Amino acid sequence: MQLHPRHFGRNLRENLVSELMKDAEGTCSGRHGFVVAITGIENIGKGLIRDGTGFVTFPVKYQCVVFRPFKGRSWKLLLPW
Repeated sequence: MQLHPRHFGRNLRENLVSELMKDAEGTCSGRHGFVVAITGIENIGKGLIRDGTGFVTFPVKYQCVVFRPFKGRSWKLLLPW
C-alpha cells in the first residue's frame, strides 16, 4: 500500500486504513475474486520510502470478504428497486 506524505502525522494508521479501503474494496482479481469489504487489519509493517517521490510503501496484511463466482454456476438475485 502506497501512501502520500500529506497523510503522515498523528492519524497515520487511520489514513492508511482509509486509503486501503478506498483502493482495495470493489476491485477484482482472477486469483481472489471480487473484494466486497475489508473486515480487519492484521498487520501493518514498516514503511519503505520510494526514491524521488516521497511516497511510502507499507506492507499490509488484512482480512476481507470476497465473492468468487465459478464458471457455469447460476445465481438467483433480488435487487432492491
